[in-house]
Amino acid sequence: MSISEIKELRYKHGWTQEDLAAKLACNVSSVQKWEQGLRHPGPKARKKMEAWK
Repeated sequence: MSISEIKELRYKHGWTQEDLAAKLACNVSSVQKWEQGLRHPGPKARKKMEAWK
């Protein structure tokens, strides 16, 4: 899942970074780093986000 796809997913559902982090049971800083392109989501997070597309 690309940086833009993560942001689009959040905007589509009206979620903040905090909301997405809570739904994925991860830290807000992880979501921020994904959106900045500094890190990539792990397999479990990617699978959950793909299901929400």
